[in-house]
Amino acid sequence: MFLFSKKVTPTEITTKIDQAVDEQLGELDWNRVFEICQLVNQNELGAKEARKQLQKKLMSSQPRLQVMCLEVLNALIENDPHTMQNQITAKSFGEDLSTLARSRLAKTLDPSVISKLAEYLDTWSSRYLRADKIQGLLKAREEMVQRISQQRPPREQVEKMDVQEVIEIAKNSAQLLSQTLSFTDPTKEDISKNSLIQEFYAKCKHAQTAIQSRLQQTEDPETTSDLLNANNELLGCFKSYDEMIEQQLMHEAQLNSQSLHHRGTTQVEPQQSSSSQPQAQPGPVTDDPFDPFADDYQVSNGSNLPPPLTPQKLHK
Repeated sequence: MFLFSKKVTPTEITTKIDQAVDEQLGELDWNRVFEICQLVNQNELGAKEARKQLQKKLMSSQPRLQVMCLEVLNALIENDPHTMQNQITAKSFGEDLSTLARSRLAKTLDPSVISKLAEYLDTWSSRYLRADKIQGLLKAREEMVQRISQQRPPREQVEKMDVQEVIEIAKNSAQLLSQTLSFTDPTKEDISKNSLIQEFYAKCKHAQTAIQSRLQQTEDPETTSDLLNANNELLGCFKSYDEMIEQQLMHEAQLNSQSLHHRGTTQVEPQQSSSSQPQAQPGPVTDDPFDPFADDYQVSNGSNLPPPLTPQKLHK
């Protein structure tokens, strides 16, 4: 009975997904999406079953179906991020997303699919940035960013569309670098050797170059303002990066200074006298017992004075 129940629930999830993700539907049926979320939360295998079914449909060549799959996946994540973490960061899922972003199929992707995929890859990467197996998802996002940056708009399209793509890439790159830096302690890790930080840093530098090129070409005040705002976000990331490098160098200098100080203060302390009382200094020596200075000196040192003189009668 236990084995039978574990088989029925995933099959019900698959059926619900097939009903909700249907290209013939005018729009996504959110009531069925809500039912899918409930079923996934009730079974430990539900998240994996849902991800596999949506992943399969996502690799089709039907734009509307692909957008629906992405929306359902995002709904499952929003409903329970913890349960879906292992599925979104799964190796096979990341590989399929990378394939979708860089393969020949990606060159014919509908603009709505490109926009939705880029949006959710950015959102999911930010949400699960601290996950252990985030590499596949980050790689897929970078593949999509590269694909967008390499894409050239048709000649009949206005220049503003190209500018908007550059601005979007710059903002996304700045956000990823900023979030990665916020999770890094420069006193414990050399950020100049962190491959992920260096990769995002290089992307931000490339985006800044693209923005500067567009600033020289555009004359539209609104577009110029958007470019400057994106450039300011990049400059903020560069400033945080430089401050962390400086903090790292100061921490290393402080450790070196403490080490040198510790070695320089290892000296032998002078020996102290065992007697706590100060020793009396020798005073002046005199042979005259009636010398007033000699009396004081002898009395203070316990010396015996001569006996007092006896008065004598002068006349009988």
